[in-house]
Amino acid sequence: MKTITATRLHGSLLWNENEHQIPIPKDDQYLVKVLASSVNPVDYKFASKLAEGETSKVLGWDAVAEIVSDVSTQGIDNKQQIVWYLGSTLVDGCQSEYQVVDKNLLVPAPKSLAPAEAASLPLTGLTALELLLDKLAYLPEKCAQNAARPLLLINGAGGVGSILLQLCKLWGIPVVATASREESQRWCLTMGATTVISHQALASLQPDQFASIVCAHDTDKYFADMVRLAAPFGHIILLSSSNREHHIQLLMAKSVSIGFEFVFTRIQNTADGRKRQQTLLSLLSSLVDDGAIKNTTTQIITGLTANNIQHAHELLQQQKIIGKIVIKYT
Repeated sequence: MKTITATRLHGSLLWNENEHQIPIPKDDQYLVKVLASSVNPVDYKFASKLAEGETSKVLGWDAVAEIVSDVSTQGIDNKQQIVWYLGSTLVDGCQSEYQVVDKNLLVPAPKSLAPAEAASLPLTGLTALELLLDKLAYLPEKCAQNAARPLLLINGAGGVGSILLQLCKLWGIPVVATASREESQRWCLTMGATTVISHQALASLQPDQFASIVCAHDTDKYFADMVRLAAPFGHIILLSSSNREHHIQLLMAKSVSIGFEFVFTRIQNTADGRKRQQTLLSLLSSLVDDGAIKNTTTQIITGLTANNIQHAHELLQQQKIIGKIVIKYT
């Protein structure tokens, strides 16, 4: 089977096509044939950290696939073998023709979407659901409690933002999203933003007005804005790592909590975490099939090749992507 890896040579990333034996699943795994996968910033972050001469594991953890080994549990039967999942970064990912995956990570994919459409959703959808339900304690319904807790989303047109905005609209959460380009602002409004402003306009907003702030881009650049805009007893959640120190003491007077969201933490640490991921991914599948959540695939690249993976990463680095890039394998 074909796999794609990256190697750092002379300071640059070289993408490689490799041939390996199809892996044999263990008792707690299924062998799947990958149909499509999305490309995420986390893929590039792993590749960018390679030392000179070092080769990556197989990257990509966000996929739709067909089960090709025996199917008998987890609500998946021989009549429905198309599944979607978010894998673990501790093992080889899905940028390969076949993959073995923990049975407890697989959920039937939405019936209403083609694989290349559905592949845009597992990582970003799980992140958005985990943020709203588990980290920020919003309720999965329209209610006064949600309406009274406005949210600020920094970088609304990206993959996570595109799902978060739809969920906020669905559950009645007022949300201000930032986006700089006109097409990005239109996308945010289409996805469900209550208001869209430029990144620069954050400086003109009144302080202490957001119960929740989600920063999906550049923690360092927007840290001071977030501290100023967070309401007393509010919450700030960061999706990007920080490259410099910040004075969190500034949050003490307002009793604001701050933390990170890394969607792989839960599944890579506890069995209960994997069960919770299954629950959330099943919820996402239902929301998609009910028409409540739209897929966010905006670019489809056909063919699992080194050149296509390299091209997708180059597009990500430009930081102008709206929605998600998906690789359709055949």
